[in-house]
Amino acid sequence: MLKRSLVSLLEELGDYAVKVFSEFEVLEEGDSLTLFAPNEELLDWAKDFLIPRLRGKVGRRVRLKLFDRSTNLNPKYTFENFVVGKRNEVAYKVCLEVSSAPGYSFNPLFLYGKVGVGKTHLLNAIGNECYSRGYKVLYLQVEDLYLKIYRFIKEGKLERLRETLKSYEVLLIDDVQFLSGKERTQVELFNLMNYMFLRNRQMVLASDREPKKLLYVSERLISRFEQGLVVELGLDEETKRKIIERKLKERGLKPTKELIDYLSERTSLNAREVEGAINRYLIYGFEEEREEESKGLEEVIGLVLRHFNLSERELMEGRDRRSVLARQVAMYLSVKVLGIRLWEVAIRFKRRNHSIVIYSVKKVEELIKRDRRLKNLIEHLKGKLK
Repeated sequence: MLKRSLVSLLEELGDYAVKVFSEFEVLEEGDSLTLFAPNEELLDWAKDFLIPRLRGKVGRRVRLKLFDRSTNLNPKYTFENFVVGKRNEVAYKVCLEVSSAPGYSFNPLFLYGKVGVGKTHLLNAIGNECYSRGYKVLYLQVEDLYLKIYRFIKEGKLERLRETLKSYEVLLIDDVQFLSGKERTQVELFNLMNYMFLRNRQMVLASDREPKKLLYVSERLISRFEQGLVVELGLDEETKRKIIERKLKERGLKPTKELIDYLSERTSLNAREVEGAINRYLIYGFEEEREEESKGLEEVIGLVLRHFNLSERELMEGRDRRSVLARQVAMYLSVKVLGIRLWEVAIRFKRRNHSIVIYSVKKVEELIKRDRRLKNLIEHLKGKLK
């Protein structure tokens, strides 16, 4: 959501600025923003062009970092923004220790737990910490590893892939449960783990179940998974509420007890569900409010259709002057008179983003300053709204 807001700020600078900025990753941490540039060239562009134009407009301190995509790491996942609770504290401390001495502490490390409890977050946190200290790191999902092996076998270059994987000092393998039935991938992973272990190079793996419960995975590979340390992650209600509070702050929202209760009641012990619930709230608000807004929008649309003598299709899609003006008036009334959220209006009017709604509102505000007839029309329509 924040990235979309920044894009809206950059739209006035032109399509090129928006297109270039789409290459960046954005991390929100408290009162600061970190922008990750994909290469040195765009890092320089951000320093010289982007940052000076964002200062004073986003209300936060803005920092720049280089994001190395070759690692496949997500820079947003760090130890600093991982919420620690009763059921993930051991895993968190173990991962911290592994990142401080990769290859020597708990090698391999195997993390398991249900969906949305933080496995991928911790994998990336280990990777980001090791990468910042100069280690050569790679994060892979099992499906990616499988596709790479398949492609390199097809091209007759499997040995090249083996040498590439052996060059890393820290390998992070996610979604290990999808090894099921992939016999060639299992063979390659077993040999790779042996190579890494003998040279004190770190392997960290994550799965939705413990090793002994993996289906159609060879016994020798399961034995290798269990050779180091196997740790379970989980979530409890208290930790989930802390996650909700942190994520609300990251989005610039006030974490009131009412809002935390509302989101907590609508989510299970799953951080991904929490993200989804917050996204829905940002767009729709409380369900009760959304119902009221929906009624208000339909009232505005019906009123405008009758006055301008248009069909709903003409109002939503028409490009002639009458249809465009009617659409802008409807958006203006929805936002300025009824106070309906921008995203709700954008969705109802089948617009891709709320910047079009903002433009329409500003356009009507400018027109009524110099067009007495339109001003009188707006006042008339206001009076008709309940």
